[in-house]
Formats: sequence, C-alpha cells, structure tokens
Amino acid sequence: MIPEKHGKLNVIRDEDIKDLENIQKLHRIDFVMVPYILSKDDVKEVRRRLNFLDKTVIISRLDDKRSFEDFWEITNESGGIMLNRNSLSHSISPEKLHQLQNFLTEQCNLMGKPIIVETTNMNGQNLHANAREISDIELSVLSGIDVILLDQETSNGPAPVDAIKFVSRALAQAETLIDPGKRYLKMKR
Repeated sequence: MIPEKHGKLNVIRDEDIKDLENIQKLHRIDFVMVPYILSKDDVKEVRRRLNFLDKTVIISRLDDKRSFEDFWEITNESGGIMLNRNSLSHSISPEKLHQLQNFLTEQCNLMGKPIIVETTNMNGQNLHANAREISDIELSVLSGIDVILLDQETSNGPAPVDAIKFVSRALAQAETLIDPGKRYLKMKR
C-alpha cells in the first residue's frame, strides 16, 4: 500500500537505476515495469531518469485507485499498463474491481496499449488447476487482456514449470473462443 498523501513519491529509486545500468551491460532491456504510478508526471519522471534506455518500453503498474484519476494521461505516456489486482483489492471492492478491469482493458485496447494483469494460479502447494483459476484466465483473455503475469507460483512456488505449462494450456484454450474479426469491428465502433 502506498502512503495516503502522494507528495513527491520516488517511483524509481537510485538503486533501481544502478541495477538497470548493470543489467543493460549484459542484456537488452525491452520492458521496465514501474510500480505505484499515480500520474503522467510519474511516467515522465521515470522516462527522464531512464533516458539511457531510450528503446525500452515503460509499463506503468497501477496499484492504487488514485491512478484512475489520471488513467488516460498515464496510459498515453506509457508503453503499457499493468493492473496490480492484489494491491487494488485493498481499496476497491471485488465486484467493482472486476468491472474496472474490464473497462480499463477496453480502453487500453482502443488506445492500442497492452494491458497486463497479475494472477495467482496454483499458489501454495496445490499443483492442480481449479475452476476459479481457469475462469480467471478465460475471462481475462475474453475481455482483451494481453498478458497474464505469473508471480508467486514461478518465483517461490513448488513447481514453477508446471505452473507455466498449466497457464499456457489454459490461455491456448481460452484463445480458441476469440473471434478477432468481431473484436476488431467492435473496437472500430
């Protein structure tokens, strides 16, 4: 959770800059996801501080409902948007969060910006999919989400490879339900 008063929140720290400079020496950096973005000025500040990564796409992670006051400006300044549903669930009720996710997904699709959601599938010791996890993936795909980000299940879960295989199969199955032609025509309206 971020502080109630935004003030001058440092969305990217000096240590982050140093880490990125060191990584860049060995690898090309295509994307940088930055948490706690609350305004377009936050995105501009990140871009200014990451000027050495001129071809890197900045993904703005929205962790607080205050981000939505400046959503269109944030999205215009960003290369993509990530919704941190876990953090957002502390300030937005689950039923409103789902509606908000669908609305923001549609807006990002219309603006041509990728949208990412973090999901928690097969968390803990459970290595078998359940209906809730399958539904979450399928509904995300059908609503137009571009990327589903795995977190705990691949960073400290008991079977990260199995989690990736499960989500890949679920995504492939969900994508069979999409008619890209209809989606394109709906977006054109």
